[in-house]
Formats: sequence, structure tokens, C-alpha cells
Amino acid sequence: MELVNYLFQYEDSEPFRQPVDLDQYSDYRSIIDTPMDLGTVKETLEAGNYDSPMELCKDIRLIFSNARSYTPNKRSKVIFNTILFILVKQAKTRLNPFLF
Repeated sequence: MELVNYLFQYEDSEPFRQPVDLDQYSDYRSIIDTPMDLGTVKETLEAGNYDSPMELCKDIRLIFSNARSYTPNKRSKVIFNTILFILVKQAKTRLNPFLF
């Protein structure tokens, strides 16, 4: 939970904290099959619905994969890679190092 809270605090994570607004991005579901966001991850984690840390990591990776697929511009990739780097760095210090 600490890791997800850390991501929420990161300024550039704001667009990923809630589901994509389908009124604003009407083509999103035609490009992305399985939407995911940090808010959904946080709710799932709080409810105890992840069976393993790998399931949590899978959903977080899905957020980045969706973002890269939907927004392929260079600036977005830099932001995604920065957040991913921070995520991995924090995870390695907080979670079992054998998971990585």
C-alpha cells in the first residue's frame, strides 16, 4: 500500500489516478481493451483482492502499457518511464527483492 500511496503523491501521476474520462477521450476503448488506473489499483489493494504481489505489479504495468499504446508521443514516454523507474526503485527497497 505504501508503494501505491507513493505513486499517488508523485506529481506526474495525476492523469493515472482515476479512470480515463470516456467523454473526453471517446476513442479510448477502441484502442485499449483493458483499462486500468491507480485508483482502481488502490481500491483493489485496500479490499485485499490481490492474491499476490505479482498481480499488483501486473495491474501497474497495465497502466503504463495502456498509456504507451494510447499516447505514443515522446513527452508522454519520458513521463511514463520516469514514473516506472521510481516505482521499480521503491518496490525493490520495500518488497521482497526475490520478486525482481
